[in-house]
Amino acid sequence: DVVLVQRSPHSGMVRSGNARPKAARTFEALDETLARLPREEADRVRVVDFAGMPLLEQVAELCTARALVGVHGAGLTNAFLLPPNSLLVNLKPAGLCECRRLEHFAPIADAAELRLENECLGSAVLRYTRDGEQQAPNSFGSCARELLQNLESIKLDPDILERVLRSRGGDDDQEEEAAITTDDDPLSEGVAWIHFPKAGTSFANTLLMHECGSALPPWAYLGNPAMPEHCPRSAAVAHRLQVRCLREGAPQELLACMRRRFAHSGATMKGMGKPPPPLSGHPPLLEKHVTRAVAMVRNPAIRVASHLAQMRREKNFAIHWDEGGQLAAAKGDADGFARTAKGANCQTKMVLGHQCNADVSVDDAENVAAALARLRRFAFVGVTDRWRESICLFHAMHPRGPALDAHREFLDSRNSTAVDGAAPRAAATPLSPQLERADRALFQAADKLLDERLREYKVVGRCAR
Repeated sequence: DVVLVQRSPHSGMVRSGNARPKAARTFEALDETLARLPREEADRVRVVDFAGMPLLEQVAELCTARALVGVHGAGLTNAFLLPPNSLLVNLKPAGLCECRRLEHFAPIADAAELRLENECLGSAVLRYTRDGEQQAPNSFGSCARELLQNLESIKLDPDILERVLRSRGGDDDQEEEAAITTDDDPLSEGVAWIHFPKAGTSFANTLLMHECGSALPPWAYLGNPAMPEHCPRSAAVAHRLQVRCLREGAPQELLACMRRRFAHSGATMKGMGKPPPPLSGHPPLLEKHVTRAVAMVRNPAIRVASHLAQMRREKNFAIHWDEGGQLAAAKGDADGFARTAKGANCQTKMVLGHQCNADVSVDDAENVAAALARLRRFAFVGVTDRWRESICLFHAMHPRGPALDAHREFLDSRNSTAVDGAAPRAAATPLSPQLERADRALFQAADKLLDERLREYKVVGRCAR
């Protein structure tokens, strides 16, 4: 909720051009400061150092925050990435509080629709050094540049953080968030992931973080190259093996959470007579799960191209389709595959409660209308082809749970170019526009819904681009 900018000691040129290190402006005994806060409030404070952090990770840190706190300086210029009505707290050292020429962040706050608070820090909490020797704060004149250049550290008052935590996002936003995080949240009873084949296995990382984040070991995410030894490391290994790896290597607390929080379709696994484990397979949607369903919808032309490539690569995957579909896959014939009853309109079938490879036709007007009506009732709809926007929107719509983790959630754990041996976008052109009509309608509706909700939740332009 609150991002606290912590600067690490670094070397650099001061503005005057003198070749001497810049002061660090770090927070003294920050762990002790946070320990004085109630546990639930301290957990809402994320301490970051933007120096050396990739730009995408900086964006992800701020697009889901409700407040940014830091000492006056360039580290606060990222404030424009905060959601509207967020709080920007500019900590000014004594001697700079009344300097009108240091109102750098007022224009940023106005443009980004932020609430700006300038917090004046008393001399007693400031430590200054020059050339390695400690200096008294009154060694520098009022409004002197040295009050920033030589500021070594600050003893942050926990009362400042408490005030920020109480006022983050404004009264209206707090009321709205309280409403979202109560039983009104459609995901309060758990998640039903409608995982269309070839539409984004990596979404499992976001769902695991959201539902079971406190129980996740640091290594437990799909696509992690540092998985334990018993786990597959190749990107070409089937998803079911990676999921099994998470299950077998995970603590009991995580397994219990996955069983409790992830709904299944009630269908049984072939030869086992029981439902598939959480996050396994591609079960279709049940009517009772519609309002807590989440899904990533993919451009059908790209999805079919990737689907065919996987059928050519994995025999165990290909056997689930009929001879006509297998033959089309072997030839790389997207049109031929989409003309088979089992191969056509996979995503629409699953929304309507059928298996992806069900031998049914769903491209009539009645079925398409029914699928679109269900889609609009989902708790979340993203678009695989707009991954970052979708992940940012998920966190904006369902703020319960850990903040967005860009390293895990923006990761493509099964990159189609690397896994399937061909770029799906390049291979998507052979699919004729008159085919996959139901899935095209579903995709267009999902794309439009994504745009609407990005605007509604004010995610556009912040976090995802």
